[in-house]
Amino acid sequence: MTTQLREALPVGSFGDREQAALALTNEVVRRALEQELQDIADSFEDMLEYQGDLYRRHELGGGKYPSLCGSLEPSRHTYRLVGVRNGPTI
Repeated sequence: MTTQLREALPVGSFGDREQAALALTNEVVRRALEQELQDIADSFEDMLEYQGDLYRRHELGGGKYPSLCGSLEPSRHTYRLVGVRNGPTI
């Protein structure tokens, strides 16, 4: 792994190579964290109970979540209160 990382770095000064290595590993971690959030979002059922009320999966959307590695952007659904026309969403 270390040899592969070193070979992936640009030719240049140590500082340039260090900066490129940090950017590369930062992106790897960012993508892993984003997938973690996506896995959580994908695990929710079609119906959810929240504070005693039942909500049904509504529309797919997304959001940006800050992290130390950059913005994480998983897709996730909103849920609408069951039995209420144009009811509130969570």
